[in-house]
Amino acid sequence: MVSTRVRREPRKNIRVWLSDGSDDQESNAGSWPLNNILLANSLKLKGYDFHFRFGEGMHAIAQGALDLPESLTWLWRDYDPARAEQTYEMDDAERIKPPYRVRIGNRDAW
Repeated sequence: MVSTRVRREPRKNIRVWLSDGSDDQESNAGSWPLNNILLANSLKLKGYDFHFRFGEGMHAIAQGALDLPESLTWLWRDYDPARAEQTYEMDDAERIKPPYRVRIGNRDAW
């Protein structure tokens, strides 16, 4: 699982944009929503510069098209072609937030 590898391996100098929704794919191969939440928490715990948008949508081109302008702006922020390298650090506003939690919304509570 990718989230386990992120937690286990040394941190890489990358930025990551994730977008998913609670109506995404569930199959015998796994759960896209649950795995993306696990990945977001792994990125957070390792200090990656990441953004995670989670809503009620499903895996569809419409969501990607909606996110594309904002995701490109976010990913390329502070880009300077004159620099040979850049170090990506987690934003302080994200650093102070707790990890993501799961809430079940389609079953009775006990």
